Amino acid sequence: MTCAGAILFPNIAALLSIMGGLNSVSICYTIPVYSWVKLGGKSVFHPDNLVPVLFFGCLITIGYSSVVLTIYEMATGQKVVGDRADVLRPS
Repeated sequence: MTCAGAILFPNIAALLSIMGGLNSVSICYTIPVYSWVKLGGKSVFHPDNLVPVLFFGCLITIGYSSVVLTIYEMATGQKVVGDRADVLRPS
């Protein structure tokens, strides 16, 4: 997937940001929380599962949001977050 993406999108930094964001969030947060809930045998909304699901749910949302922002920046060419010369230097 990374090779095909590099051919389609020559900006390798953005591609690695997308792939890293998707893979790291999935490996670090999504899979462990899913395993915790499934192996516990209780509902997602059970009080024993609620705190980890809410905490890691926030982290998962932040992680996948960064991927969406990177894709948006690639599609529009506008910098949404980061060093912006128009904001830092007054005209």
